[in-house]
Amino acid sequence: MDVIEIIGELREELERIDKLILALDSLQTGKRRGRPPKLLQQLRQDAAAKSASPKRAKKAAKKKAAKKSA
Repeated sequence: MDVIEIIGELREELERIDKLILALDSLQTGKRRGRPPKLLQQLRQDAAAKSASPKRAKKAAKKKAAKKSA
């Protein structure tokens, strides 16, 4: 196998594990009220940016960079 393919598969597996951890964590805490934790918001934004069109992804990346610098 090519090293790049292995890295890609590992990243996919990491993403699946992260989603599983979030799902299990939400089961443990029960139903929450209020705003979701910042980590969860970032994960959702990143997932939406990955699935969005390249134009939207670029716009989201600029917004995220501007937010970090502020």
